[in-house]
Amino acid sequence: MSNKTMKQRIALVAASALTAGFLSVVSAPAANAGAADLTIAANGVGGSIGFVSAVVTTDSAQTVTITSDGGVQFATTAGTNLASSITVTGGTISSVSDVTDGAPNAARTSLVFGDVAVTVVVKPNAGVTSMVIKAFTALADVATGTFNDKITVSVVAATTVGAISTSKSETNWVAYGTSISSSAVADLTNVDVDGANIIANGAVGQIGYSLNDGNDIALPASGVLSVVSSNPLIAVSFDGVFANTEIAKANTTAYGQVYVLQAVANTPASGTITFKYNGTAYVTKSVTMQGDIASIVVSDIYSGKTGVSGTIATAGSAIDATAAAVLADAGSFSVVAKDAAGNVLGGKTVAADTTRYNNVVSAITLANSGATIKFSGTAGLTAGPGTGSLLGTFSCPTSTEGTGGTKQRLKITNAALVTIYSNEFDATCGGSPSAYTASLDKASYVPGDIATLTITAKTSTGKAPYSAATTGTATTAVGITQGSQMTPVTAIAVTDKFGNTGVVTYKFVVGTTEGSYNMIVDLPKWSVANGYSGAAQTVKYSVASGTATVTNADVLKSIVALIASINKQIQALQALILKKK
Repeated sequence: MSNKTMKQRIALVAASALTAGFLSVVSAPAANAGAADLTIAANGVGGSIGFVSAVVTTDSAQTVTITSDGGVQFATTAGTNLASSITVTGGTISSVSDVTDGAPNAARTSLVFGDVAVTVVVKPNAGVTSMVIKAFTALADVATGTFNDKITVSVVAATTVGAISTSKSETNWVAYGTSISSSAVADLTNVDVDGANIIANGAVGQIGYSLNDGNDIALPASGVLSVVSSNPLIAVSFDGVFANTEIAKANTTAYGQVYVLQAVANTPASGTITFKYNGTAYVTKSVTMQGDIASIVVSDIYSGKTGVSGTIATAGSAIDATAAAVLADAGSFSVVAKDAAGNVLGGKTVAADTTRYNNVVSAITLANSGATIKFSGTAGLTAGPGTGSLLGTFSCPTSTEGTGGTKQRLKITNAALVTIYSNEFDATCGGSPSAYTASLDKASYVPGDIATLTITAKTSTGKAPYSAATTGTATTAVGITQGSQMTPVTAIAVTDKFGNTGVVTYKFVVGTTEGSYNMIVDLPKWSVANGYSGAAQTVKYSVASGTATVTNADVLKSIVALIASINKQIQALQALILKKK
């Protein structure tokens, strides 16, 4: 190289240094392809070390991730003029294959390579999280920030490479039969399929997983994944061969599934499934294995109206056992099927014990499989776990009221061919209210008291009416005319039901004005005008403070009595004095 050429390139280095203050300006790349292009070398080639990942595309869009102790090697194409150069932010040039500009072969952030192709190694500065390497075609481009090519380098801690990250890895309960593959891993979002961790008796559960480090890179195949069941009654498997303790496998794909099954058929169990990578636990999933049916519980029993058949309009109807409402007219009840551990089961076909039928109850209808099905398996494993209660109804004869003297019960045969019976219950039929009475809990109240009004309805035979009988209708409004000083605590509605007891209660806040009052309770729906014998009820009550009222006459009377007492004492004293003389 001539002295003249050397001097020119030294001058260009100086020019580059003078314009370095403009290098933070980011502009759209120039469209002079092939001039001052950069090409990244593969990891392990030359000075490229510590690669985590690389996405190498066309001009200005090359990205690479390296560890903080690594470096990037890249090659340039010869520039179109002597001013072609590169700059580095966040890192330092550690070596150049052909130093042509007369500058040192290390520890700098810019290089003019001109019309000579060179190989460069750049290492990150301490504490940085990224580097940017840019190539410029001409000196003027450096001044304006118009680069021809760019490599963006992310820098991560070496300790994050190959170390499992709980935030970047996924471990989810999925529907049994879900295929976990490289394309399906993106669907694992650390959100379990609702109810998939509740596994029906005889069914199989499935947990999908993918294993990544903190850089969202799949963990190496050399790692070992192990899965531990906390309960020996819960078996786990990678491949269909189940174990009820711990299983392990080489992390050959960094994604896959774990199957969960009962270790003992028909036996309920609960516990956890713990995932480990290279012996270190990183996530724990809870699981409930349902067992075979062990009990049937009937509750929320409401009497039916005489002459009304109990039918279920929609198969699979369900009601909530904790808040079951009185159903319209037909007798009804809720049913819960449970295993030996008390888990609520779905998909069970419960039947009535027809030997208990009598002259009042001759038909019980059940919404079998009506519990909410949260999860169903495949390949015949269709029975799923459920929550809530099944709905049952019964029919009532045209006129006969009562229970018929026989308690009803339900039944089912379990997997061991044992018949399971429910608790016994009264299925009661009742007529419409024929008459009613009304009463208050006290005859007299003090201001601020809470008064309770009780309305009791009876059928023509003196029994409680059917549960769904209401106090009124939209056209026969309930009339409760409070005497003064009675304010309802809750609204009085025509849809209020008498329920199983035939009783409706209302509460009132008692006012402060003392006196005697009347309350008129009128239920026109059950009046003579509508074919019943009910009549408006008058309920008397009073409001008194409990403190006696003192009048002026009472005060005068007390004064007179006091004067008389004093006079008597004076007379006695005078008599005593005279006697001593």
